Amino acid sequence: MIQRVQTIFLLAAAILQLLFINLPLARFVLPELNIEFKAKGFISEGEVQVATTALLILCWSVAVLSAITIFLHKNRILQIRFCIYNMLLNIGLIGMLALYLNNFVKTNSPEAQSFLPVLAIPVVSIILLFLAFRGIRKDELLIKAYDRLR
Repeated sequence: MIQRVQTIFLLAAAILQLLFINLPLARFVLPELNIEFKAKGFISEGEVQVATTALLILCWSVAVLSAITIFLHKNRILQIRFCIYNMLLNIGLIGMLALYLNNFVKTNSPEAQSFLPVLAIPVVSIILLFLAFRGIRKDELLIKAYDRLR
């Protein structure tokens, strides 16, 4: 059932993840450089200073998994599993973000740093995936209840 509300939640999670990949997450001011942190890496003046390839791959996998989950509407159990896997990947994404940011701050000790609201997208994505999970589970329970009445 592709026209259900959980489809909107999954689509919103995928779109937010694509925004997360492209927008800057934090800005750092070093004595000689201004550095932006994106999912691609730490970027200064258009060139990547430190690549974060694992983070980028994880971001893309979360976005693609959200998009794939939308089209599994005929197999609700698999759709539920994909929602759970996607929530776990988002938790791993949050941990990886913390790791990269912590390592960068420890090694470079920036003069100033600002974290942008875009960093909250994985948390919002987890909430949206949980709402989609609940909707899919309600549909599955409703179908099982109808099967019992026959």
